[in-house]
Amino acid sequence: MSISQRAIAAAQPLVQDVQRDPTDRDRLREEWRVAADKFVELDDLFQRLKEGKSIFYDVLVGNLIEKGMKVSQAERTANTCEAHKNYLHRMHDARRAAALQKNEMEDRDRIYWAHVSREANDRQERKMLR
Repeated sequence: MSISQRAIAAAQPLVQDVQRDPTDRDRLREEWRVAADKFVELDDLFQRLKEGKSIFYDVLVGNLIEKGMKVSQAERTANTCEAHKNYLHRMHDARRAAALQKNEMEDRDRIYWAHVSREANDRQERKMLR
Protein backbone atom coordinates (compact mmCIF):
# COMPACT_ATOMS: atom_id res chain seq x y z
CA MET A 1 0.00 0.00 0.00
CA SER A 2 1.42 3.33 -1.02
CA ILE A 3 1.68 6.37 1.24
CA SER A 4 -1.12 8.13 -0.64
CA GLN A 5 -3.40 5.10 -0.29
CA ARG A 6 -2.73 5.04 3.47
CA ALA A 7 -3.49 8.75 3.73
CA ILE A 8 -6.78 8.30 1.87
CA ALA A 9 -7.71 5.35 4.10
CA ALA A 10 -6.83 7.34 7.22
CA ALA A 11 -9.01 10.23 6.09
CA GLN A 12 -12.06 7.96 5.91
CA PRO A 13 -14.16 8.23 9.06
CA LEU A 14 -13.98 5.14 11.24
CA VAL A 15 -17.42 5.84 12.62
CA GLN A 16 -20.28 5.79 10.19
CA ASP A 17 -22.37 8.92 10.46
CA VAL A 18 -25.59 7.14 11.20
CA GLN A 19 -28.60 9.34 11.24
CA ARG A 20 -30.29 8.71 14.55
CA ASP A 21 -33.87 9.52 15.20
CA PRO A 22 -33.81 12.39 17.71
CA THR A 23 -36.91 10.97 19.38
CA ASP A 24 -35.23 7.61 20.13
CA ARG A 25 -34.19 8.75 23.58
CA ASP A 26 -37.70 9.99 24.36
CA ARG A 27 -39.27 6.80 23.04
CA LEU A 28 -36.95 4.60 25.08
CA ARG A 29 -37.52 6.65 28.23
CA GLU A 30 -41.29 6.45 27.70
CA GLU A 31 -41.08 2.65 27.32
CA TRP A 32 -39.19 2.53 30.62
CA ARG A 33 -41.78 4.77 32.31
CA VAL A 34 -44.66 2.57 31.15
CA ALA A 35 -42.84 -0.57 32.35
CA ALA A 36 -42.09 1.13 35.70
CA ASP A 37 -45.74 2.13 36.15
CA LYS A 38 -46.86 -1.42 35.48
CA PHE A 39 -44.30 -2.75 37.97
CA VAL A 40 -45.62 -0.38 40.64
CA GLU A 41 -49.18 -1.62 40.05
CA LEU A 42 -48.17 -5.29 40.20
CA ASP A 43 -45.97 -4.79 43.25
CA ASP A 44 -48.80 -2.93 44.99
CA LEU A 45 -51.16 -5.84 44.30
CA PHE A 46 -48.63 -8.29 45.74
CA GLN A 47 -48.05 -6.15 48.85
CA ARG A 48 -51.80 -5.86 49.45
CA LEU A 49 -52.23 -9.62 49.15
CA LYS A 50 -49.25 -10.22 51.42
CA GLU A 51 -50.58 -7.86 54.09
CA GLY A 52 -54.09 -9.31 53.76
CA LYS A 53 -52.90 -12.90 54.17
CA SER A 54 -53.07 -12.92 57.97
CA ILE A 55 -56.42 -11.11 57.97
CA PHE A 56 -57.84 -13.64 55.52
CA TYR A 57 -56.48 -16.52 57.59
CA ASP A 58 -57.87 -15.07 60.85
CA VAL A 59 -61.31 -14.64 59.26
CA LEU A 60 -61.24 -18.28 58.09
CA VAL A 61 -60.24 -19.48 61.56
CA GLY A 62 -62.85 -17.25 63.20
CA ASN A 63 -65.62 -18.59 60.98
CA LEU A 64 -64.64 -22.17 61.77
CA ILE A 65 -64.52 -21.45 65.51
CA GLU A 66 -67.99 -19.88 65.30
CA LYS A 67 -69.20 -23.12 63.74
CA GLY A 68 -68.04 -24.97 66.86
CA MET A 69 -64.49 -26.15 66.05
CA LYS A 70 -61.68 -25.99 68.57
CA VAL A 71 -58.99 -23.40 67.87
CA SER A 72 -56.25 -25.90 66.91
CA GLN A 73 -58.60 -27.85 64.68
CA ALA A 74 -59.87 -24.64 63.07
CA GLU A 75 -56.27 -23.52 62.35
CA ARG A 76 -55.39 -26.87 60.75
CA THR A 77 -58.58 -26.81 58.70
CA ALA A 78 -58.00 -23.20 57.61
CA ASN A 79 -54.43 -24.01 56.52
CA THR A 80 -55.60 -26.83 54.29
CA CYS A 81 -58.85 -25.39 52.92
CA GLU A 82 -59.11 -24.51 49.21
CA ALA A 83 -59.88 -20.85 49.85
CA HIS A 84 -56.59 -20.40 51.75
CA LYS A 85 -54.65 -22.31 49.09
CA ASN A 86 -56.21 -20.20 46.33
CA TYR A 87 -55.34 -17.00 48.21
CA LEU A 88 -51.72 -18.14 48.55
CA HIS A 89 -51.59 -19.05 44.85
CA ARG A 90 -52.92 -15.58 43.93
CA MET A 91 -50.34 -13.98 46.22
CA HIS A 92 -47.45 -15.95 44.72
CA ASP A 93 -48.68 -15.33 41.18
CA ALA A 94 -48.75 -11.60 41.96
CA ARG A 95 -45.19 -11.80 43.31
CA ARG A 96 -44.03 -13.60 40.17
CA ALA A 97 -45.75 -11.08 37.89
CA ALA A 98 -44.19 -8.18 39.80
CA ALA A 99 -40.73 -9.76 39.61
CA LEU A 100 -41.06 -10.36 35.86
CA GLN A 101 -42.22 -6.79 35.34
CA LYS A 102 -39.30 -5.52 37.42
CA ASN A 103 -36.96 -7.40 35.08
CA GLU A 104 -38.71 -5.83 32.09
CA MET A 105 -38.41 -2.37 33.64
CA GLU A 106 -34.70 -2.85 34.38
CA ASP A 107 -34.14 -4.12 30.84
CA ARG A 108 -35.80 -0.99 29.40
CA ASP A 109 -33.59 1.15 31.63
CA ARG A 110 -30.49 -0.74 30.47
CA ILE A 111 -31.45 -0.25 26.81
CA TYR A 112 -31.98 3.48 27.39
CA TRP A 113 -28.58 3.96 29.03
CA ALA A 114 -26.86 1.82 26.37
CA HIS A 115 -28.39 4.13 23.76
CA VAL A 116 -27.15 7.22 25.64
CA SER A 117 -23.69 5.69 26.02
CA ARG A 118 -23.54 4.75 22.33
CA GLU A 119 -24.45 8.32 21.36
CA ALA A 120 -21.73 9.70 23.65
CA ASN A 121 -19.16 7.26 22.24
CA ASP A 122 -20.10 8.21 18.68
CA ARG A 123 -19.70 11.92 19.50
CA GLN A 124 -16.30 11.31 21.11
CA GLU A 125 -15.09 9.25 18.14
CA ARG A 126 -16.21 11.92 15.68
CA LYS A 127 -14.48 14.55 17.80
CA MET A 128 -11.23 12.55 17.80
CA LEU A 129 -11.32 12.20 14.01
CA ARG A 130 -11.32 15.97 13.44
